Amino acid sequence: MTALETFLDDYVSQLRADGFVRATADLEEVNPPGIWVCLDTIDAGGLDLTRCEIVTRLYLVSGHDSQRRALADLAPMHSGLIAAGYVPSEPVTLVGLAVPSQQRELFALRFTTTDIIP
Repeated sequence: MTALETFLDDYVSQLRADGFVRATADLEEVNPPGIWVCLDTIDAGGLDLTRCEIVTRLYLVSGHDSQRRALADLAPMHSGLIAAGYVPSEPVTLVGLAVPSQQRELFALRFTTTDIIP
């Protein structure tokens, strides 16, 4: 397993330990409402994850294509992340996400975090 795979697995494991049991790093496994974890940017250090900054995107995926109904799913997940100590490093944005298991684009909140690996 590569250092990046280990990082993602550890991130998902921590989310699950924090109560987000539907967290996954595999978009095809997203079961809304749930969280898809994906890497966005790896800066400096290199892929061995030494001395680098990693930007991770958490997509809080609703089970709805209606914005109003989606927000009912997304608000508790967002509040739960904040309560568990996750801090967004960018503004949280509402986006449409194509989930392979769904026949339509679903609403999601994009929650970005930045980790520094010494």
